Amino acid sequence: MRNQRVMETNQARQSSRLVLVDLDGTLLILNSFRLWVAYWNVVLLMYPRFWARWVNPQLNRLIGRCDRKEMKTALMIQAASFADQIPDIMHRFFVQLLWCCRRRKLCVALQKQISQGAWVTIVTAAPAVYVNRLSDRLNLSVGVASECMNGVLRETLGIEKLRAVTETILSELPSGTRRVLITDHADDIPLARACCYTLLIKPSRSTIKQFSASKLPFFIARTRAKKCNGFS
Repeated sequence: MRNQRVMETNQARQSSRLVLVDLDGTLLILNSFRLWVAYWNVVLLMYPRFWARWVNPQLNRLIGRCDRKEMKTALMIQAASFADQIPDIMHRFFVQLLWCCRRRKLCVALQKQISQGAWVTIVTAAPAVYVNRLSDRLNLSVGVASECMNGVLRETLGIEKLRAVTETILSELPSGTRRVLITDHADDIPLARACCYTLLIKPSRSTIKQFSASKLPFFIARTRAKKCNGFS
């Protein structure tokens, strides 16, 4: 992913507009992590030697032996251990499932932004192990995603997402670059503080309330319109 980030850094230096787009609930209509777990719960039934190790962290979470982040760490470690031993078509089929769950109008609007010179990149807490593959399918770059290095998870959620974006993207932007955040959730308020404004996609009442309380500029996308409005 290092070479990809070098290319993205060069792109950042040449762009006058940066669009940061969240994945789950925003670019996709669902939570990709939950689908990822459920998908491998089924597929790995064909590979018993992997299935037990995959299900064990979920059982530990169910009975309270670990928290959500510990379960996510364990699952990402297990996924890395069997990734090369499962036929690639299984990985590609999962990416196809996610692709079918994309918000089509938003994807079209993002591609239009790219054609107009904007740098559009995914910033998410979802695991990089499948986000990188999905980004190729969506023709978008990945700016930030959760990664597990040496058994330690860096989950790019909330303030940690802001830190990661600052380290890998914002620090390389030329002055005057217009920053836009597209998300569906109030978890991204820390990142929104570093942007000119936020475009909310199908936000909950709680999210709208929290953004209103934050005094940050935001708009709610008119998702039923023929075009996805909100960019400027």
